[in-house]
Amino acid sequence: MARRFPTRKIETLARQGGLGPDDPMWTAADDSGWSVAHEAAGLGKLPPGFGMWGLSDLAGTTVAHAAARAGALPEGFRLWELADAKGVTVAHLAAQAGRLPPGFDSWEMADRKGRTVWHAAARGGCLPEGFDRWETADSKGWTVAHAAAQAGRLPPGFDSWDLEDDDGWTVWHSAAEGGCLPEGFRRWTSFDIGGRTMAHAAAGAGRYPVGFNDWLARDAEERTVYHEAARGGCLPAGFAKWELRDRTGRTVAHDAARSGTLPPGLSLWETADSRGRTVAHEAAVSGTLPPGFSLWELADLRGRTVAHEAARSGTLPEDFSLWELEDRRGWTVAHEAVAHGRVLPADFPLWTMSDREGRTVAHEAAASGTLPDGYHLWKVTDADARSVAHEAAEAGTLPEGFDRWDIMDAGWRSVAHEAAEAGTLPEGFGLWGMADDLGATVAHAAASNGMLPPGFDGWDARDSLGRTVAHVAAEHGFLPEGFGLWGMADMAGNTVAHASAMAGFLPPGFSAWDMRDKGGVTVLHAAARGGCLPEGFSEWGLADGGGFTVFHHAALGGHLPDGFSRWELRSLDGTTVFHCAAFGGQLPPDFDAWDMANDEGRTVAHMAAAGNRLPAGFGSWGLADDTGWTVAHELAQLHALPRGFVHWSLADRSGTTVFDVALDNWTFPPGLTRKEMLGVAGERNVRKMARAGYRFRKDPARPGSARPWRAESGGLPSSEGGRRAVRDADNEGGPEDGHHGPGGSAQFEGGERYTMPWHGIC
Repeated sequence: MARRFPTRKIETLARQGGLGPDDPMWTAADDSGWSVAHEAAGLGKLPPGFGMWGLSDLAGTTVAHAAARAGALPEGFRLWELADAKGVTVAHLAAQAGRLPPGFDSWEMADRKGRTVWHAAARGGCLPEGFDRWETADSKGWTVAHAAAQAGRLPPGFDSWDLEDDDGWTVWHSAAEGGCLPEGFRRWTSFDIGGRTMAHAAAGAGRYPVGFNDWLARDAEERTVYHEAARGGCLPAGFAKWELRDRTGRTVAHDAARSGTLPPGLSLWETADSRGRTVAHEAAVSGTLPPGFSLWELADLRGRTVAHEAARSGTLPEDFSLWELEDRRGWTVAHEAVAHGRVLPADFPLWTMSDREGRTVAHEAAASGTLPDGYHLWKVTDADARSVAHEAAEAGTLPEGFDRWDIMDAGWRSVAHEAAEAGTLPEGFGLWGMADDLGATVAHAAASNGMLPPGFDGWDARDSLGRTVAHVAAEHGFLPEGFGLWGMADMAGNTVAHASAMAGFLPPGFSAWDMRDKGGVTVLHAAARGGCLPEGFSEWGLADGGGFTVFHHAALGGHLPDGFSRWELRSLDGTTVFHCAAFGGQLPPDFDAWDMANDEGRTVAHMAAAGNRLPAGFGSWGLADDTGWTVAHELAQLHALPRGFVHWSLADRSGTTVFDVALDNWTFPPGLTRKEMLGVAGERNVRKMARAGYRFRKDPARPGSARPWRAESGGLPSSEGGRRAVRDADNEGGPEDGHHGPGGSAQFEGGERYTMPWHGIC
């Protein structure tokens, strides 16, 4: 099992280097799955002989992706087909960087948007000699020619200028963005379906449209060419129409301020668009507010002030004092500043100032690593009674010499517990027996991450359920070599051997297979689930106390033997091997009996949903067990509802709807619009979501408007997985919020896969 560390520690370990090519520490990762190997690959610090190229984060980004992006793939690399969650392969990234090897021939590999390696190579300038497949298009009609034109890499003599995508965007438009229009070009007013002209495209990319004079031409969003030129920094000399507005009320001055090209002396700071965002907000984002600026309290409709934006961009003056300015969430300028690198003095009087959710400035600084030397208010708590010290321990930002390990949160969980779990306890720490309210000691926490010191001997320390430190270490694969206390059992009779077998980590020569827990589950059953049955095993019909055979357990773990055929073998409650294989992802390819149920009405589909294994296109959301609990309810509690799901009103016999479950577990699919939810969940439920903090995506642009997917169509997604894919949700405003620009970053979704306990398997 991989160790889990704070992001800060992952970065430190990667920078330090010194790990061998097979060192297990490469797999240590933060909560997003971004590992030491990923970080080292991005820094070009992987050692010769490294081979863990397929190690991926939660977004599917592999170490090879990180290395390809940094230009650090080794000579002879061959795993070009490794793909992330968006289908972007290592070959795509290497091609976009112009670093494909001679002889590469897998050009037609495509991501999920249909973009081929040719598209990427067109941007990176490494298309094969004699290439003539310019019309090859992705799912939106965006061709290789569009990609090459936008990157300014069309070859001499190119003549397929009229190729257009699904929105009428031609190669001419892309060439206008890329600055590679043929000499003497004058067709500036040609437009796409959204009314966006070639002049708009050129001006927005900072390419002054020579010979053009219709600057007031507007696209479907009422944006003039002047707006685009302001964004691209190429307004004509003598321009004075700063207050021209687009459909959202955004002026040319807003765009110039955002791009940092507003001329000195222009005093339109209070001019606001329909969202209340002023020209000053945009200048603060770009860090171009003038010396002596004083209108810090100007706020948009969300209450977000100019000072908040300057704090985010790190451009607040040293003598700034209006730290208590807050937005509608109670998030102050001080919160924003410490979250983005500002180190406030240790005697700052507002460390305990909190937002509406009780999060103090000190908590935010602890999480961001911006607490100053000399800070001492470690016991300050947030609304959940969690101290600043707990926050710093989790983030790995406690100062050297910290000794307040016994500070407890509301659950009597100490700072030491937090640091142990995060792998940030100092060398020489000795308070291993300190326990929380459930009896779990600091040693239990450290065991889960393999951070117990060499020679540790307190394996028999127990929590309130009788689980020993050895149980925890066994579950995570961190028992030391030579460990022998396999028979230690918790209150349910589960031994250390059961826990280790379930995790697939039993040592060679292990022989105590017949040990049973109180439910009759043997170590053999657990080993079947963990995939570590002894060689030559044949007692597949052995049943536990519930009638679940070794076959059932093996199916749960996805470890059924080749040629298995006894699918309808049932336990005492009627659960078949089909049910268990649905959870473990090992159903036969042609299986379609999703409504097959056990004696409690629980179907194969329920089990597949519990394992997050339902096939694409599954639609029988109303399948219910004897309590009325549907397959949709199952997915709603597991962060696995698909995009486009609409059956929110399905209810079980107690009246609990799928929407109720989703709201309780915060498992709505990302990227929903308010309009989408109004149609299926109603106004009351949408208000519930908004109160709970769900950030609705803007409604899609109307037909004929500027294209919200433009940012990805022009280039490949960055495939930045894990922590690098998290969009800063508060950084709103400006034309780049939905369209324009050649680049783009991928956003990834997905939740943790639910794992059923190995006892009480169904």
